[in-house]
Amino acid sequence: MTKRVLPRNCRGVCVKRLGNQLGARRGDRRHYNAFTLIELIVVVGLILVLTGLVLSTVGYARKKGARARAETEIAAMSAALEGYKADNAIY
Repeated sequence: MTKRVLPRNCRGVCVKRLGNQLGARRGDRRHYNAFTLIELIVVVGLILVLTGLVLSTVGYARKKGARARAETEIAAMSAALEGYKADNAIY
């Protein structure tokens, strides 16, 4: 395994430049590995909006299914009533 050696005119200077280019400030040694309050509020808001959309869609689908089931039952009753009329000539 070979040791990587920087040129003499680049030692330290290149590393500082690279650190500054990556967004590190000079003298700032603290690392913040957390989310800000604004980011958390935005994410929670998005989750609430998506949940509301999903729940309203589920409610709509449930109502539509109940209506379709009722229409099917009405059609079956109508067919049974017409069969009764055909057999007995009276309602």
